[in-house]
Amino acid sequence: MSALNLLIFREDQRTSSGREAQSALLSRLSRLAASFSQDDSLRALLLAGELESAVAGAGCLAAGICELASDCIADALVRGKADSGSI
Repeated sequence: MSALNLLIFREDQRTSSGREAQSALLSRLSRLAASFSQDDSLRALLLAGELESAVAGAGCLAAGICELASDCIADALVRGKADSGSI
């Protein structure tokens, strides 16, 4: 049996600005659009998930958009490529 990857089950908590989180995600997505890699895709998915969770937890109207972004990044990660129209 393989070991579990508990990458998302982190103990740390931190406060960050929504603009910083958005900027970090957009920067990572720009790198993906220029040159797709599984590592960058996974990192983008984690950033998108963090942002989605924070926005949903705050009850913001943008939660659906953040969920869609996470879904598109996850789809690209599973397919192994980024389409310019999907992320």
